[in-house]
Amino acid sequence: MKILVVIIMNRFLLISFSFTFYFFHNVGCIPLAGIGESRYSHEAKNVKSTYLKFNVKDYKDRRSYEPEYWIYKTNQYNFVLRWFDPDAPFPLAKGDYLYSINPSENYYIHKGDTLYRSRIWQILNGDRREFFIFDCEYWMPVPSGLNKFQFYINDHENERISTVIRELNLPENHSIRMTVLPARLDYSKHPPTVIHLQLGENKNSQEGHKGFAFEFQIEENKPGDVEPKCHIDTGGSQ
Repeated sequence: MKILVVIIMNRFLLISFSFTFYFFHNVGCIPLAGIGESRYSHEAKNVKSTYLKFNVKDYKDRRSYEPEYWIYKTNQYNFVLRWFDPDAPFPLAKGDYLYSINPSENYYIHKGDTLYRSRIWQILNGDRREFFIFDCEYWMPVPSGLNKFQFYINDHENERISTVIRELNLPENHSIRMTVLPARLDYSKHPPTVIHLQLGENKNSQEGHKGFAFEFQIEENKPGDVEPKCHIDTGGSQ
């Protein structure tokens, strides 16, 4: 009888530990500067037909279809948009509270980029969409008005990563057009500064460190304009 009680208690403790780990790993409580944050999607507040629009070009001449893989490999990058919430909960101060506002996987379910993850995978690892393919335009709902954002991009395959923070004023029915270009950065300065874009005659430059340069432009939405689908040629180059 004692052995049975011990077995039941051990299983109870294991289940409790698993649930606690799952909760704090995937759901979390208060995101602290993006560290240990929830990997579940958060709906952007105060959206008034306002979007972040971006199309990161494949600067390495890669193909969506790679024949050496047993299934085709989609070349992709990691992108996370974080928003500084001005209503920081105690004990955080204003400017210290930010979290990702990337949409969920379901937001892009009909995107056609082959990156959609199954519902089971989303339950286990969070439903936030944070991987995107090159040469395809994406839209993300963002808050209108004056807001502060953190933009993070990582091309894991090329070991190229950058983060920038910008404050942008977005009127209703307008969007942020984000352009991302490969660049060499000087990390001895804070924030890191762009030495030059890694294009054209500087394409093979080894000066500084690999990263990205960001450009932002506010533009009015065109009437009737909708987010385009991705077009992937799995039989050859894009």
